[in-house]
Amino acid sequence: MVLVDISAVRKSFDQVFLFEIPRLQIASGQRIGLVGRNGTGKTTLLRLIRGDEVPDQGQIRRFGSLAMVQQLAHEPQLPPSTDGMDRFWRVPKHSGRSGGEQTRAQLASAASCHAHVLLLDEPTSNLDMDGIAQVETMIMEHEGAVVLISHDQAVLDRVCTHIWDLDDGTITEYQGNYSKYRRQKDREALSEQRDYEQYVQERQRLEHAVARRHTQSQSMRKTPKRMGNSEARLHKRAVGTKQAKLNQAAKALESRLEQLEPVNKPRQEQRIQFDLRTDETLGNRWALVADDAVGRIGSHEVYDALRLQLPRGGRLAVVGPNGSGKSTFLRSIEQRAAGLNIPGAARIGFFHQQLDTLDPDATLLDAMMADSPWSESFVRTVLARLLFRREQMATSTSVLSGGERVKATIAQLILGRHNILVLDEPTNYLDIPSIQGLTGVLQAYPGTVIFASHDRQFIGTLADHVLDFRRRPPRFFQGTWEQLHKPAPTAPDETEQLLLRTKAAELAGRLAAASDDEERRQLDAQWRQVLEELRRMESTS
Repeated sequence: MVLVDISAVRKSFDQVFLFEIPRLQIASGQRIGLVGRNGTGKTTLLRLIRGDEVPDQGQIRRFGSLAMVQQLAHEPQLPPSTDGMDRFWRVPKHSGRSGGEQTRAQLASAASCHAHVLLLDEPTSNLDMDGIAQVETMIMEHEGAVVLISHDQAVLDRVCTHIWDLDDGTITEYQGNYSKYRRQKDREALSEQRDYEQYVQERQRLEHAVARRHTQSQSMRKTPKRMGNSEARLHKRAVGTKQAKLNQAAKALESRLEQLEPVNKPRQEQRIQFDLRTDETLGNRWALVADDAVGRIGSHEVYDALRLQLPRGGRLAVVGPNGSGKSTFLRSIEQRAAGLNIPGAARIGFFHQQLDTLDPDATLLDAMMADSPWSESFVRTVLARLLFRREQMATSTSVLSGGERVKATIAQLILGRHNILVLDEPTNYLDIPSIQGLTGVLQAYPGTVIFASHDRQFIGTLADHVLDFRRRPPRFFQGTWEQLHKPAPTAPDETEQLLLRTKAAELAGRLAAASDDEERRQLDAQWRQVLEELRRMESTS
């Protein structure tokens, strides 16, 4: 059953064209992942579907109720009756909720409406692993339709039946989940690269052919002086005929060259190379040392006995469930709280999720250059890696989308005069290509990076140290996320004991099956020797 019908819709924002949709439908049972780069209009499309905004042209017909979970929304007020959803989503009754609690409140409110269509704009932002699993269950069990914007590839893989790809002002619909969509996009990208290479080859071939014809025409010999008048006339006529044919062929090739349909070169990443060693300005081997540090909110103790030594230039991932103390720890770094040893030369850049650091009256480029030691060309390169377009450099920061504001705020810190970056959930509200771009920039960044995240792909790619708040006291691990979860190798004595037990069991089996008395005596002696060795090892371990 069709729940939403979109027909001939066109939408612009602040006189900037966003997209045009000839026809799209949302049917019951569909779970649609809406993907695309930040700023392409994904959130605007959800607001159009719900009716919060109107299209410039076209119409959207709705045949059922709709509920929406928004990113960067004001703290929602739960309805009087939420069917127990506030308890299911663990939403506190008090105001001043954290980012994760506000997201949970929105999810509880949307779930209690029993709407035909759920519109979810980054519903896993600020949620821990358990919260993300709850969102997946909510989507899978919803009887109507779901349109989901998410940067979490794992979620899109588990729940989606369709993908809407919003790119370059148009939407393309794909069947299947995100991985299936990516495989199709990769095939399309490979085809585009081949088309471009064939276009370049054909253009070069035609240009060389035209140049060769012109060269041949101009190099034809003049009439020799020894020729008589009649012979000279015949020679000129022959030469003229050949030149005419060459010129005609050149014009035909030039015409084909003009008619050759241009093929745009596929986008290629620019290399990031910081030419200043900002980490060396710390003047200390360690960027952060904690010795039995305690984290408190007011009189409430959130964590204690925190110990760590993070070398300068390190990448520390702070992980754990909501409310475990991650944000408290990050704020304590910003505030240089007691129990933390931070070099006096440290210049800390802190990413706040409130996104209030951008000057609304400045252009994107001016905002980045305001307190940056880097050249304009390098600043442009970093912004390009974060998927900002060339024309956006001169636009006001006030027109940036939510995801673009996140990227711009983080870019402002990276390009500023800092040597330690503290980032609280930096991947929230970013699309997958933007997360990949941010990962590459932070890998190249020469300073220290301390970040909290629930994105396992981001953590696994970037971090070389992990602070785990899933236990108390928090555990500091000097290694990657993969190494943290790798099974511990068996100790040498444990391995030897296991081999001896296996050998004893084998000898016992052979002893029970032996019929020859001499063989039984030999096996019994070996068996007893193995047992004695095993008892000796167990007594000393």
